[in-house]
Amino acid sequence: MKKSKNISCILLAGGKGTRFGSFCPKQFLPFRGKPLILHSFDLLQRFPFFQEIIVVCEDTYHSFFSSSLPLFFASPGERRQDSVWSALQKVSPTSDFVCIHDGARPFLTLPLLEAVINAGIQYKAATLAVRVTSTIKESSEDLFVKKTHPRQSLWEIQTPQVISTSLLHKAFLALDSSIEVTDDVSLIERLSLPVKIVESSPKNMKITHPIDLQL
Repeated sequence: MKKSKNISCILLAGGKGTRFGSFCPKQFLPFRGKPLILHSFDLLQRFPFFQEIIVVCEDTYHSFFSSSLPLFFASPGERRQDSVWSALQKVSPTSDFVCIHDGARPFLTLPLLEAVINAGIQYKAATLAVRVTSTIKESSEDLFVKKTHPRQSLWEIQTPQVISTSLLHKAFLALDSSIEVTDDVSLIERLSLPVKIVESSPKNMKITHPIDLQL
């Protein structure tokens, strides 16, 4: 990959880990000799084409991070989109693209990172994802099956997600504040613009429950 664009990295580490039920947010729990979040952070700062990293986390955890790259912090919001918007305010005006990653995904690899960045640069918005292998059923409110979805066209979405900085700004400005989105490329979908899927690996899993950490 040749450096032809200015790319900013946003690392989301502001979650409270409520579902995990631990004494501190799951992304700061010890894992293989260091806090879980640093597995993502250390890999991201090894990528040679980032111009800066913006970490979204509470002030308490700023001391966990040190980088040779320009490093900035943003305050987390109530919802994911609020945290991303907070980080976007810290992104350099020279940034062409932002790469957004969940701090609770410690198994990202450099080849996957490079693949999704290349796709993002080419298509303006891209995400890592894996094909759904389980049968997915939609239910009614009283838990009766309404429909079985054909899994051939279904994907489980991961991060990183790479989006044109100007396009992401535009998407946020067009978003009704009452609407909640659970990933970043959903903002682009709401503009009826294409999002490129880059096939990933199931190993790029998100740590959500204690069993995930054990696995």
